[in-house]
Amino acid sequence: MTGGHVRNLMLLMDSAFNYIDNLPITKRAAQRAITQARDVYRRTVEHEQWPLLAKVHQTHQIQNDQEHRKLLFNRCVLQYSYYDDDEELISWYDVHPLILKISEFVEQLNS
Repeated sequence: MTGGHVRNLMLLMDSAFNYIDNLPITKRAAQRAITQARDVYRRTVEHEQWPLLAKVHQTHQIQNDQEHRKLLFNRCVLQYSYYDDDEELISWYDVHPLILKISEFVEQLNS
């Protein structure tokens, strides 16, 4: 649910602490933290960005334009990189895992 970002993990943990009195963090508390974070992402995405997110999820590529950079900056789209066999840096992109279950995204993906 963090997309590989330690900061997002810490935010989810901090949020989950609000739903428990004692450790360990319960499954219910973790789910509430995830739902709360997912709602933040839902409110971050503008109406016209849902089709862009669906396309990124399908192609794992982005265009070099302002709209895609905005989605990267807001961490709605994440960049993953690795080195191939020739030691060339390869990047690919996908939507943040929390976005995958947002109804607006699912509807756009299915249309």
